[in-house]
Amino acid sequence: METANLKPRPPARHRETRSVSASGKAALPRQAAMGNIVFCLFMASLNFEMFSVLSVGYGVGANMTLTKLLGVLYFITMVPHFPSLVRASGSAPFLRPLWLFFGLLTAVSLFYLQGPFSKTEYLSIFQNLVLFSFLIAHVRKNPLILETGMLFFALGAAAQSGLFLAGIGLEESGGRITIFGDNANIIGLRMGAGMVVLALAAAQNRLKLGKWRYLLLAPLPIMLQFMLATGSRVAMIAFALALVTGVLLFKTKQLLVKIGVLALGAICSYAVWLSLLSAETLSGRFLETIQSRNLAGRDDIWRNLLPLVASHPLFGSGLTGYAQYANTTFGSSTSPHNVLLEVLCYTGLVGLSIFLWFLGRVFQSGWHRHQAEGLLLPLLLWSFVAGCLLSGQMLVWKLIWCILAYNVGSPLRKPNRRVRRPAVAIPQAKPVTSLA
Repeated sequence: METANLKPRPPARHRETRSVSASGKAALPRQAAMGNIVFCLFMASLNFEMFSVLSVGYGVGANMTLTKLLGVLYFITMVPHFPSLVRASGSAPFLRPLWLFFGLLTAVSLFYLQGPFSKTEYLSIFQNLVLFSFLIAHVRKNPLILETGMLFFALGAAAQSGLFLAGIGLEESGGRITIFGDNANIIGLRMGAGMVVLALAAAQNRLKLGKWRYLLLAPLPIMLQFMLATGSRVAMIAFALALVTGVLLFKTKQLLVKIGVLALGAICSYAVWLSLLSAETLSGRFLETIQSRNLAGRDDIWRNLLPLVASHPLFGSGLTGYAQYANTTFGSSTSPHNVLLEVLCYTGLVGLSIFLWFLGRVFQSGWHRHQAEGLLLPLLLWSFVAGCLLSGQMLVWKLIWCILAYNVGSPLRKPNRRVRRPAVAIPQAKPVTSLA
């Protein structure tokens, strides 16, 4: 009699699969679809970070760019679902070292606080860490949201290359082309990363776009031309490294397909080489680097920062101590143009070890995704992350943190190699073609 009133429980496999369904509809309320749409628009806007929505000359509105506005809207639309996302994320292996690093940075900066300092960089770092934390929680419930977001970013880069072709918003300085007053190296890195995303979206077709996906290859020549026009050496090196790595790591069981990929890679490499030779500014900068070992003044900055590192080797001098030293040495808060050296100056050897621990876990997760799914894009985008690490400003650049979150993605295995069991159930659902 008692057993007749008991309701049968659904199979365990069904319960686990619902929580990580490919569309995310079983895990997220329907209202979260708006957050997905806003996020994709936010990713596209990363190509227009210098475009100001409000032209007020003072106050908060003066810094309200399109990217910031969409970022705020994304946060507002998704924050009601944040508690459930965090509980289901299993993201502690990535967040623990990241926030430990930020805590050390905060403590050291407060310790060396001797006067007023600009809070812009500190808040930018904090916002990017929050963005990374939110994304790796969000992607656990909607595994292809970052895949879609990266495609929207690439489409935004293609749209910007269209403005370059039309001559809209262009500026020239020393033979290098920029748009809307943005940094030439950042534009070049965005174009290179966008080309890689579009090429793999057409080749691997994770979003199931059908034959229309080959139209994604149409803007690649214009984007390559724009990247070369920026005269960015780091962007060119990162793109070439991604091209070679993609050809070598492309997985296929068919010998003829592999030979075809190698032949296509050789043709593309030769075309890029000819384009480089025709770009006078970029080729001239490469020759200058080789002949005179000129790194655009970066080597002088690195050399002048060594005394600061030597004086605070363990815990660094924080943002405040670095700002005071830079103002005294360079006359302004000059960027080190090397993230590893920057972290070393801010948080010393302890902070650098924690930061490298975090990056190692992220890279390991991207490698596991490649091994389990044959996914190339997370690994190829690391060439642009490495370029930014060695000669850019990663801590305050949103795109890099989105790339790192995409590397974490929704891995089938935990980042610890000793754990052999799947970290989450493999969903038995078709891939997402919509944003919801």
